[in-house]
Amino acid sequence: MKLLTFGSSWTQGTGASYTDGMTLEEYKVACCIAGETTYDKDRNNPLTWKNLLAEKNGWELTTHARVGSSNMRNFRKMTEVLDGTDAAETIVLVGVPHLARHELFMNDDSVGFNASGKGYVGVLYANGYGNSANIFKTKDFDMFQYVKNHYNEQNETEQLQYNIAHWNRYLTNLGYKIFWYDELNQIKYTTVPDNYLFTDRDDRSLMTMLAVDAGWTPEEDTDHSGQSMHQDCKRAKYLVEKKAVNPHAILPTAASQAKIADWMDTAIKAKL
Repeated sequence: MKLLTFGSSWTQGTGASYTDGMTLEEYKVACCIAGETTYDKDRNNPLTWKNLLAEKNGWELTTHARVGSSNMRNFRKMTEVLDGTDAAETIVLVGVPHLARHELFMNDDSVGFNASGKGYVGVLYANGYGNSANIFKTKDFDMFQYVKNHYNEQNETEQLQYNIAHWNRYLTNLGYKIFWYDELNQIKYTTVPDNYLFTDRDDRSLMTMLAVDAGWTPEEDTDHSGQSMHQDCKRAKYLVEKKAVNPHAILPTAASQAKIADWMDTAIKAKL
């Protein structure tokens, strides 16, 4: 059986290299490959939940997840690679990141995501802020203005729901076994698809599941943007306090990765 994963850093497993007490600089050294995408070392880290899940079941793993990924990138990569090859023997896992992440093709990629100097780059990061905002502005792309003029959460949710319905029909007809899950925040669909994982929980997002597991009492909370170290919601602050995520990027520690792997294993097998 093959396992293909799509999503952002919470699916890639970024942060598995962190050990308690690491400084930011030590964390960067542990996770980063000089000259390549930030945190790429954890892409193949055996301590990530996707690697643990694949190893436990003897599945051949290929990950298309990437730090900062968006739903736009998920669907682009799925279009590129899911051509029906070995479909009946393949499980597809798709992590749904923050709705307000997009991507653009940049002829001059000054952010450094593409070794060739051009290519797709993730932008917006929730509310338009971020370390790369000024870099994009020099390329005549204003994140803040774009969000103000074009981003609408209800529309993004509706379009995501249509896309999931389309991919479910297409991939199921090809023979794939496909499952979806929320990474940072629970998406407010009008109808949750049958092949969504963790729908038996009050909040099915991985971030909230980790917080509840650490002892957090669920309450009204804002969305987590997934923008680096910003503790922009109650869950993020609680998870840092409980050392379930690292303080430098709000990403699951190795111990949390192991828990997610167990949850994924149980949830997938319940739906196979």
